[in-house]
Amino acid sequence: MGISALTGLIAALLALTQANAGAPTFELGFHIPQGDSVHLEAAAEAGAGFVVAVFSWRDIEPVEGYWYWDQPEAMLRGAEYYGLRVIARLDRPPDWALSGSASVPWRTDAYARFAAQTAMRYGDRLAGVIIWNEPNLALEWNGHAPDPAGYAAMLRTAYQAVNGAAPDLPVAIAGLAFTHGDGTNALNDLDYLRSVYANGGGEYFDALALHPYGFGQPPEVYPSTAALNFRRLELHRGIMEENGDAAKPVWITEMGWRTSAPEPEDEWQVVTAALQADYSVRAMELAAREYTWLERLAFWEINGGADEYGYSLGEGRTSLPRLSSDCRMGASQLRSLTARAADGAPGRNDAQVTEILAGGHDSAAGRCWHAAPALGASASQRRPGRARLGVGSSTCRQEKLPPASCCWRPCRWTTRAMTCL
Repeated sequence: MGISALTGLIAALLALTQANAGAPTFELGFHIPQGDSVHLEAAAEAGAGFVVAVFSWRDIEPVEGYWYWDQPEAMLRGAEYYGLRVIARLDRPPDWALSGSASVPWRTDAYARFAAQTAMRYGDRLAGVIIWNEPNLALEWNGHAPDPAGYAAMLRTAYQAVNGAAPDLPVAIAGLAFTHGDGTNALNDLDYLRSVYANGGGEYFDALALHPYGFGQPPEVYPSTAALNFRRLELHRGIMEENGDAAKPVWITEMGWRTSAPEPEDEWQVVTAALQADYSVRAMELAAREYTWLERLAFWEINGGADEYGYSLGEGRTSLPRLSSDCRMGASQLRSLTARAADGAPGRNDAQVTEILAGGHDSAAGRCWHAAPALGASASQRRPGRARLGVGSSTCRQEKLPPASCCWRPCRWTTRAMTCL
C-alpha cells in the first residue's frame, strides 16, 4: 500500500478519535531510513509529530576521535523545518571499535563516548536517544550470542554518559525483537528483558522502546508467552511493572504488518494491503483506548525506495498533495462525520470512513484530509514557512489555522491569518 492511502486512514482515525474521546494519549511517528526532504515531508504529511532515525556510529566516527556530523545535522535541520522531533537510535559500530569480547563485541567506553558526544551536541534538539537496536539477536550483536548482562552493563555506561552531557534528554532501552528464541542466534524477548532487569539495567533508562509487529495477526489477538503478536507488548509492560517501573512510559519505535515476504520463511506473516491498513488503524484505536502508558507510536517505515523487509509503507517518491474537487469533497465528508460525532450523533463508522478514503479519489484522500482545517489548535507561532495543514500534523497542533486555509505551498503569516503564496 502506498503512503497516501494508509496515512489517509491514519489521519481519519486520529481526527475521529479526537472528536469522540479526546486526543489520543500517544504521539504518532514513523521510522525513516534517512533524513531527506522526501521522507521528512511524507512523515509531516501523514500527521507525525516525530521520526525515529539511526545515528550511525560507523558513519559519524569512522576513525576513532574523528567526528563527521553532516548527516545528523542535515536531518535535524530538515526535521525542524517540517515541525518534527527526532528520536536518535544509536548503533552500528565502526570496525575500529570492535573488541571481540564474548559479552559486548565492541568497546563500551568508545560507545559511551559516542553517545555522550551526540547528547552534548544535540541534547536540546532531540526527543530522545535509543541505546542500540534489538540486542537479543546475534544479527544486531555483531554475530555473537546475545548477552543481556553485557547489554545491561553497556546500557549503564551509556546512560551515565548521556545523562552527564544532557540531563534532560530521555534515554530509551533498545527495542527487542519479538521472538521465541533459539538460545544462540536469538534470545526470547521476555526472558531477555527480565535478565536486563536482574542485572541492574532498570535503573538506566527513562522509557522502554518496543517493536510490536503484527506477525500477520489482527491487533486484538490476546497476548501470551507462546504467541507473537501486537499485544505481546503488554507482557513487556507487565515486566516493567513487576520491577517497579510503572511510572516510565513506553515508546513504540517500530510496528507494522508485512504485505510481502522477501524471505520465504516469513510468508506466514504476510497480509493484504487492505488488511495492513485495517490492522494499522485498529492497532492505533486499541492503543488510544487501552494504553495510557504509551507515549509514542511509530510505524515502520516510510521509505522512499524499496522496503527490503516487505512492509511497503510509501515505496517510491511520494508526491506533494494537490487539491482537486474530489479532494475537497473527501475532506468535507470526513469533517462532516467528525462534526456529527462531536454533536452526539453516532460516532466512528468504519464503512463510511473507508468509502470516503476509497473510490475515485483514493490516491489523494489522505493528503486531502490533511489539507483540512485544524480545529482547536492554539496560536503560538506565526512565521514564514511551508504550510502543513490538517488534523494531526505537528504544525496544526502548534498554530491556529484559519478555517478557509487549504494549501501545501509556501505561505506567509500575519497576526491573524495565513496567506498561501
